[in-house]
Amino acid sequence: MRPRQYIPLFLIFGLMTIALFTMNVPSNAQFEQVQTTLVTVTPVVNTVATITPAPTFDFTTLSTPNASLAPGCATVLPIPIGGEIIVRAGISLRSAPDPSAPLLRELEEDFIFYAIEGPVCGGNYVWWRVQAGTFVGWVAERNTQINFFLNYETTLNPCNEPLTLERFEVITIGYNVRLRDIPSISGLVVTVAQAGTQALILSDEATCADGYNWREIQVEVLGVIYEGWMAEANREAQRTYLAEATSVFQCLPPIMPFVIGDKARLRYEDSAPKNLRATPSENGEVLFVLLDAVPVEIIGGPVCDGFYVWWQVRVMSNIPAIGWVYEGPRPNGWLQPFDQPVPGFGR
Repeated sequence: MRPRQYIPLFLIFGLMTIALFTMNVPSNAQFEQVQTTLVTVTPVVNTVATITPAPTFDFTTLSTPNASLAPGCATVLPIPIGGEIIVRAGISLRSAPDPSAPLLRELEEDFIFYAIEGPVCGGNYVWWRVQAGTFVGWVAERNTQINFFLNYETTLNPCNEPLTLERFEVITIGYNVRLRDIPSISGLVVTVAQAGTQALILSDEATCADGYNWREIQVEVLGVIYEGWMAEANREAQRTYLAEATSVFQCLPPIMPFVIGDKARLRYEDSAPKNLRATPSENGEVLFVLLDAVPVEIIGGPVCDGFYVWWQVRVMSNIPAIGWVYEGPRPNGWLQPFDQPVPGFGR
């Protein structure tokens, strides 16, 4: 019966052991609390950005456009001024004889031009200034790979037979035609005379240049009198710019052969002041009355209204006066050279 006394002791010892173990082991709630308070610290690494410098442009790579194709200027085509040039399609025409000059036009098809200036060397290319109608530009002969001209003239055909015209004939212009300062297609365009305009022939004979017959004429455009040179017809003689004479100049040649820029004086002794008119006609508006010995500068003319010869003058005074004055009756007239006064003028 003695063993029954030890059973409670063992039970008590076991219960105490379990109680101590339970007190030292955390509960689930305690586990959760610990877990929520744990912080994972990730070390911060300061990343230093790598700056890549911007690329710099290599200016040594710049060169004249198509410089590798430039043929040089040692060889030049024998094209005369006025010669016909057929430029192939795709070729560029520029504002100046240089491959970097502004582009004016790129030809969409083969085109016929006439040489008006050249040859000129620019950018190691040979250039010609060409014209077709009102269009003017510069075109190169070739590069190292291709000729830009399909064909060209090396000599000009002689001029056609000139028209039968006489000095002081009045003719009608049949087409809109350019008036130039010299008898050449390279001459400066002074004005464009419209079709149907009447013109006065000033030259006795035609001047042959650039394959054209040229006539010196006088024409009025928008109220201004111009003198210059006009081609009689195109080179193929298929189109005549100057129509048949409409009348014969009824005035005799001027009494004094003044030229533009000459100085003159008005001289008369009939005591009747002379009129400065707005147009070369007796019906022209009277602008001023000119007294004897007034100095003038010749700025236009002579113009024949069918009966009288008129000169356009600028009065040399403080009053800006410009107009037309009748040269006066023969044999002496009213206008005399500024530095050669001749008594008796007007009688």
